[in-house]
Amino acid sequence: MNKPAASNPTLLSQLRQLIDSGRQRAVAAVNSELALMYWQIGKRSHAEIL
Repeated sequence: MNKPAASNPTLLSQLRQLIDSGRQRAVAAVNSELALMYWQIGKRSHAEIL
């Protein structure tokens, strides 16, 4: 029978690492999309105004 996850520190560490890695990738993707959006807004407003 398998041990509960709470009694397996290696498993918990690996799960935490997976969660942290996923969060970091999500933040990077959102930041990238925000930067692109603001760049496009600036490009569009520059073209319309000037």
